[in-house]
Amino acid sequence: MSSLSRPVIDTLLDLIDNKLTAMDVIDREDARIHSVLENAKRELLAVRGPALPRRTLRPRNSIRPGSAIIPQTASVAA
Repeated sequence: MSSLSRPVIDTLLDLIDNKLTAMDVIDREDARIHSVLENAKRELLAVRGPALPRRTLRPRNSIRPGSAIIPQTASVAA
């Protein structure tokens, strides 16, 4: 069996979630498809392993702890 990269697995999981969310189960065929998608989601989650924590990006102008704040002074022309 070929291995899938993490981004590919995450994309497939997103697609499955979208389909499950949009799906209205009306008859047995819909219920079967819903079950197949749920099983595929479960298997992909098992292959992917634990989710990686998302990195939060610091705003560009934020002050880092321990950094000095140097006030800007206007230059005075003589």
